[in-house]
Amino acid sequence: MLSCRELKHIMVVGCIAIALSACTPEPAVLASNGEAHTWIDAPLDGSRHPLAPVSIQTHASNPQGIVEFEYRLDGDLITIHDASAGANELAHDELLWEPDFAGSYLLQVRTRSAADDWGEAAGVRIDIGDPTPTFTVEPEETAPEPEPSPTSEVAVVLLPPTFTPPVFHFQGRDCPQQSAVIQIRVDPPGAVYNMILFLRFSDAASGYDSGWDSGHSMSAEGGGSYRYIITSAGLPDFSSDVNLIVRTQFVATGADGEQLVRSPVYTDLRLSTRCSE
Repeated sequence: MLSCRELKHIMVVGCIAIALSACTPEPAVLASNGEAHTWIDAPLDGSRHPLAPVSIQTHASNPQGIVEFEYRLDGDLITIHDASAGANELAHDELLWEPDFAGSYLLQVRTRSAADDWGEAAGVRIDIGDPTPTFTVEPEETAPEPEPSPTSEVAVVLLPPTFTPPVFHFQGRDCPQQSAVIQIRVDPPGAVYNMILFLRFSDAASGYDSGWDSGHSMSAEGGGSYRYIITSAGLPDFSSDVNLIVRTQFVATGADGEQLVRSPVYTDLRLSTRCSE
């Protein structure tokens, strides 16, 4: 029979083991392939980050030894890092990734063993940039003439927008152009406080229509010019050939959020699954 002293010692050791297991942090994402494992420790899945460099921290284990870490963004290869400590069973790695523009991104990491086997990829989806603001104005299919403002005698004119290129492609494919730059100018410069862009994607052949979105605040470039970079992020990944018409409408607002002028609806921009456009 155990003495009181022995029982007390067993209880203390057990409590310490339970406390240590409770303090062990869980990895954000784990990809497992048999005895091979890959973790993404940071960033966390579903997290939001400013438009600035993001540290991707990962580690992996494989009894055959880890020799390479492969990083992908929305399915496209970013870079491959050699394991810093050689072909060890447990390896750590870090990549400082700088996003080009705001949006939603899928980051994936997988590892290669010394036996030349690639493990399954671990992935996290993160958001870059501030959330889309809520605007009091909404898009319209037609653009009626705005009522004159009693506080301003300046006539605000929106010049026709430009789309560069006029056709862009879905991300994650091998198409060379996966974004487009939308620009518009206001005359006179400095006459508006904010320029809001509304987007709508539709395809008559398939019947797909996204409806108007909630609007995007465009970046002021100076001289009355405003800019926005559009990508296919967030849209369905169509498996068949699709040419979506991208409808755009622009609304210039004052400092109090009042509408100053609204553009017509433009249909000059397309989003295609084909790279031959």
